[in-house]
Amino acid sequence: MKSVTFGLAAHSVAGQRALVPSWIFKTEPTGANGVSATLPYPAVKPEFIKKKAETRSKAPGQGKKHSEPGTPGRGSKADDITSYSADGKTLTLRFWGGVCDTYSVSADETSKKVTVEIKSKPKKPGQACILMAKEMTKKVTLDKPLDGREVVDKATGDKVPAQKK
Repeated sequence: MKSVTFGLAAHSVAGQRALVPSWIFKTEPTGANGVSATLPYPAVKPEFIKKKAETRSKAPGQGKKHSEPGTPGRGSKADDITSYSADGKTLTLRFWGGVCDTYSVSADETSKKVTVEIKSKPKKPGQACILMAKEMTKKVTLDKPLDGREVVDKATGDKVPAQKK
């Protein structure tokens, strides 16, 4: 082991990403490639992490504006879809995403609504990464134009507002 530090690392908490106080271990370079690894390990008991995450994710009545400095969207989590725009069969989603992830979007269509989902994947799995969000856009092609159907975020069940012009 090369070093151990104390800091914040991204961990999955109740199916959502959260910054958790962690011990961050850095290993000596090993193998033919001389690769070292950075491994975070939570420094807080899981029951305390879970309670905090549940309280935060269930905050009622928060609008889509910044609720506190440094907090994207509704003050909940990255991947919250903030708005959409439609151009023919192309639906452009706006959301807050982490700089260390790549994103893909999908849409399930019915005659009355389009349910959209954003999936994230770490760019460098297993490595510690700063949890910093930025506003992002992703496009998805629909089978037919939106034509008055409502857009719903699959993760929250909330209706997604159209982007203001």
